Amino acid sequence: MSQRRAVGLEPDKHIAQTQHMAFATRALVTAPLRGAGFDKLRRLLDVVYDPWIEAAPLRIYTPEQLADRVRAEASTCW
Repeated sequence: MSQRRAVGLEPDKHIAQTQHMAFATRALVTAPLRGAGFDKLRRLLDVVYDPWIEAAPLRIYTPEQLADRVRAEASTCW
């Protein structure tokens, strides 16, 4: 399993100790995205794509609703 790290930063000792564990990183994307950047994001992460602009009527989360949605998506990650 390869480690991803920022250039110029030392590896985190905690990461080195937990390499045997697999972590799924999930991103909730509510912005309308497309193209090469979005394709790359999908390769790097487990993407939940739910753009607000495609909802009818348009959906804009309140801070509380967004927090609830993030918690709901995180609970399905494992």
